[in-house]
Amino acid sequence: MKDKINPRSFTMTKFLLTLGLILNYTISLVSFIDVFKGNETNLLLSTKSFLIIQIMLLIFSLICFFVFFLVRRDINKKIEYKYNNKEKKLIYIICLLITLIFLITFINILMFTFLFEKIEIMIIILLVTQMIFGITISILESFSRLSEQVIVNQIWFKDESKNEVKKSKTKVLDKKEDFNPFMQEEDND
Repeated sequence: MKDKINPRSFTMTKFLLTLGLILNYTISLVSFIDVFKGNETNLLLSTKSFLIIQIMLLIFSLICFFVFFLVRRDINKKIEYKYNNKEKKLIYIICLLITLIFLITFINILMFTFLFEKIEIMIIILLVTQMIFGITISILESFSRLSEQVIVNQIWFKDESKNEVKKSKTKVLDKKEDFNPFMQEEDND
């Protein structure tokens, strides 16, 4: 089992999830910057450039979430773990919240076409909503993988402890039973 899965794989999944969420937050921040730049033409980026940046961030975010789900599924298959009802509900809620975050992201990307009064407030509300959903997703994801992580850690560290016990037994057998450094000094005196 040790060759199949490493406990650090869960760290990679957490990293991918966090990176995907940060990329979505960045899309909202780019929308906010685009709205605040207003009609000024002296800025380096036009609205079209902001849109291209947002689409690139969205693609990277989709890739992160896709790889996240693939790695989670791969870990689950390798340890042959069956989710209980509570964990299934958590995973469904995570998928629902990620879908809502992407919906908010699409709204933020298309926000520049619907210029209206107080659009800045709408973007801030959407960004705060995204962050609340992101924190909730992060917490639920941690809860949903606890049982899997315990199983992987037990198997990984059980194999390591067996190897350490074998090495320590070998070292003890190699030592002489009669050897006492204090007694040797007395014999020399």
